[in-house]
Amino acid sequence: MTPSQTYSSTAEAAETIDKPEELVHLKVRVYAGAGYRAETVRWRERIEEQIEAAGRVTREQFNFDLQVVQIVEWQPQSDGSNLQQVLAELRGKDPADDVDFVIGMTKSLAAFQPSIHLLGMAESYGQHIVLRAMNDAAEREHFDQAFDELTDEERDRLYGARLEHKETSVVLHELGHALGAVHTREPTWLMGAASSTEQQAFGPANTRIIRLAVKLRAEHDSHDAWRRAFLKGLLEELDGRYRDAFDPKARERSVALAKAYLDVNVLTRREATRLQRTRELAGQGRFDEAWKHLQPLASSRQHNPPVMAAACYVRSRAFGMTDATREQCELAFAVAKENPSPALMLAIFHLERDERDEALAMIDEGRRRIDAAERVEGFQWLSLARLYAEAGALTRSEDAIAKVPMMKGAQEVREHIADIRKFFGVKKGAVPPDEEADYVYHARKAAELLDKRQNKEAKAIIDALAESHADVAATQALKCQLAGNSSDLHRASKACKRALELDDNCALGHMMSGYLAMLQNKQGATERHFVKARDLVPSNVQLWVSLAGYYRRVGKTTALAKLQDDFEARFGTQIPMR
Repeated sequence: MTPSQTYSSTAEAAETIDKPEELVHLKVRVYAGAGYRAETVRWRERIEEQIEAAGRVTREQFNFDLQVVQIVEWQPQSDGSNLQQVLAELRGKDPADDVDFVIGMTKSLAAFQPSIHLLGMAESYGQHIVLRAMNDAAEREHFDQAFDELTDEERDRLYGARLEHKETSVVLHELGHALGAVHTREPTWLMGAASSTEQQAFGPANTRIIRLAVKLRAEHDSHDAWRRAFLKGLLEELDGRYRDAFDPKARERSVALAKAYLDVNVLTRREATRLQRTRELAGQGRFDEAWKHLQPLASSRQHNPPVMAAACYVRSRAFGMTDATREQCELAFAVAKENPSPALMLAIFHLERDERDEALAMIDEGRRRIDAAERVEGFQWLSLARLYAEAGALTRSEDAIAKVPMMKGAQEVREHIADIRKFFGVKKGAVPPDEEADYVYHARKAAELLDKRQNKEAKAIIDALAESHADVAATQALKCQLAGNSSDLHRASKACKRALELDDNCALGHMMSGYLAMLQNKQGATERHFVKARDLVPSNVQLWVSLAGYYRRVGKTTALAKLQDDFEARFGTQIPMR
């Protein structure tokens, strides 16, 4: 009776989980290392024979077979002495996305080894297995001496059967580990820790585990989804009726490993590699590729904080702040409770939709999470500062950027804050920090309405600002523009004068004073105010346009030409015509 027949005919000693009703086909790709090929005659046929022999056992006991879909010549960097290194290299070479298992064949050991784990190794609950060539010269020599009464032909036949048993046992043992099987107390079961010719079957405990693994594999499309479903069942089996059949230390290790995999905060090696690759792609600005790479993990690991935080960020950069992105980031916000990134991304979503209160709430939550974190990245302070500035919370923005004063991008944020302060005339301290965002928001809204000549709507806002913050330059500058829109030059002049008394660096006050002076044909004052406004906030195109319009009106062609050259040098285009 051949080893395969022996395994297949072994009766189960206890009730087991039913086999799948239909034969399950598991695809295998094999990598034949240079060392294995060099010492193995007919190496390609030997691989096929070894996998087929194991498949005969799995078909009978579990109703699944192993289909070798490809055999690839391989030149691993490792010399093959350390199977963990070979296994890690194999995982890096082939992620097994299109097959069920990837098997690497490496060279044999020089000396006889009874431990089966020196003959092969598998990734627990994974898809990668490495096996050694079975060419043990020392073992053959001892065998020949032990059976010297036999003829050479009889010894060859007997040793061939022994070798087939050993090869098949190692494949089945490591395949068992990949499918969750655990070392047993009984050494004659296939999951015994040492290789033995007496090993004939998996035994009832591991048969239940492997049948559960195969059953669930047929029910799940992704390996990660299968693993999570399987590990929940595995924990029940390890604590079930056959718990005493397992080696106590091996059982303890399996329980700990299964719980670690199921912990939402712990990623498998493969998952961690996928997340790291996603971050690399995002760091290179390849956000579409990054999202395609991350999407399977984002679907299967919806309770993992790092994965969800990465999904929020990458999706927002790949597709913008769409409603789908908002849903992704809201999930990340709820799951990654300590990570500030989802809160800041949601703040962007609300700012883009002019949902100011919601945006500020998210920015403040982002700040709270940053303050509570043990370790904070500089870019998080920078992002926080940018969002506070965009929301008009200028003092809070300045406080945040002070945390990373020398970081790339910090000077840009400082200049942006300064431009807002100087354009409207909101000196630091003029408005209490807690009221600043609300004030700047309404000042901006009023200015937009005035530019559109929607004076009635603007007046309601400006009146409210005057009631609460009459002594802020921006309030008076807006009153000046409102009066100017209504052709009330006297009231406009009075308001602009008051604005510049409160803050002579109020660009809006100088711009409006320039228009009032131009209406009164005061050319010197007109130019002085327009130039001062432009110099205060040179990033504001509107201030250049006002000055250019004045030069055209009075025919200052030389000054206009220089202004156009300066504008083009700064912005790369010509000054827009009003």
